[in-house]
Amino acid sequence: MEEVWKFLNTVFIRPSKFLHELVQPIVKAKVVQERDWKALKANLELLQNTFEQAMEAVMLEIVLHVNTVRQIYEKWPYSERILWLEKTAGVSPMDEPGKFRRYVEEWYPVVLALAAQRQIHYGDGGVWEKKAMGAAAWGGQPRPCRMVSRGCKKNHPLEDCELFKNLSSEAKLAKLQEWSRCLFCLSTG
Repeated sequence: MEEVWKFLNTVFIRPSKFLHELVQPIVKAKVVQERDWKALKANLELLQNTFEQAMEAVMLEIVLHVNTVRQIYEKWPYSERILWLEKTAGVSPMDEPGKFRRYVEEWYPVVLALAAQRQIHYGDGGVWEKKAMGAAAWGGQPRPCRMVSRGCKKNHPLEDCELFKNLSSEAKLAKLQEWSRCLFCLSTG
């Protein structure tokens, strides 16, 4: 009972102190490195717990202020920041906090799966991660094959396409350059 009153006093009598204590773990969180799915999972869990506590205290709008959102996603790896910024390209600053919360909730299960698979298949060269991220982007289904113009009717990553594998080296090189794909890992960018 003492803890309950302490919580209520902090929230309702000193809301600024409660808000400061609630946001502090997010602000002090370490920067997550690229492909460190475990750390990103922990970061997203922290965010979800913070959102829940803020909602219970009727302070979610204050926690999800545009400046706080910026402090949060600046802790993410560069690729994750770019993904978030692409999602909010046309979003107004007023709508950004709500969209950010939905984005965290939608992205968390994907990161959870990636973190779990990375633990099981550590050292796989990122092949599973690439496939899982591609599938997540297409609603759980693999992307349509890029060789559809050559008659491939399957949904699978390029590295699994038999038609692509059977092309000559020159034809493969031409296709990869046409699609702006990496010559080593076959991914874009």
